[in-house]
Amino acid sequence: MNDIEFHQPRPLLLHCDNQSSITLTKIPCHHDRSKHINIRYHYFHEKVEQGNVMVVYCPIENMVANVLTKALPRPKHMKCLTFMEIIEFHD
Repeated sequence: MNDIEFHQPRPLLLHCDNQSSITLTKIPCHHDRSKHINIRYHYFHEKVEQGNVMVVYCPIENMVANVLTKALPRPKHMKCLTFMEIIEFHD
């Protein structure tokens, strides 16, 4: 018999700064505030449940993607670009 090892692929890691969204991925609660969510978005909850996606909290101060979605003060903008290795910046 062959000794073949099958490795479970690591889950996709998704950083999120919205704790309510994180809760909805783990516990698909249905109440007045979340009833507007379309059924097709429950696919994401299934992927979290299957272990294919892991959603973790990231405070807004550390959210590097903010540089792509909003205007930031120059120091924070430069910090995000440096973290993404787009430029080198030193305070």
